[in-house]
Amino acid sequence: MAREAHEREDMLRDARALVPRIMLRIELAGGAADVLAGFRGEALSLYFGDDPVFHFNARSELRRAFVADQLIKAERGRLVVLVPDRTQERTELQATPLGMNPESRLLAEIESRLRDLDSALAANRFEILGQQPSEGNALVTLQRWLAVRSGIRVANSPRVGG
Repeated sequence: MAREAHEREDMLRDARALVPRIMLRIELAGGAADVLAGFRGEALSLYFGDDPVFHFNARSELRRAFVADQLIKAERGRLVVLVPDRTQERTELQATPLGMNPESRLLAEIESRLRDLDSALAANRFEILGQQPSEGNALVTLQRWLAVRSGIRVANSPRVGG
């Protein structure tokens, strides 16, 4: 279910663990896309609307994702899907390995999105919808992160510091 614009603005305002953070409208070949980028130290979180969402650690390794309504996390250098197992008393998340081919496709999709984002920023095909702090350097920090990364690798842990 898509969020409305005011809910995205609330996320920009309320995602206080991500400093700095910025909401951008990016012009891509398929049309405009709203992207929220935020940092927790050197770790980047990218929200392409409601889905997909990618979380990286300080080494630019993928640690968590939300793609096609699936929760995905890194576990010992591989990706697993977290599938809810519901009972009357509780809900537990069961980790199911993603598999080599789906993992490779997902990493290629992420790489493509990051290249498109980098290209749009370099070509000035974006609008800043807001940032926190308002006088912050989130755009420069994002551009620097995109410039120094080298491919997508899977983290050993889903933790921001792991």
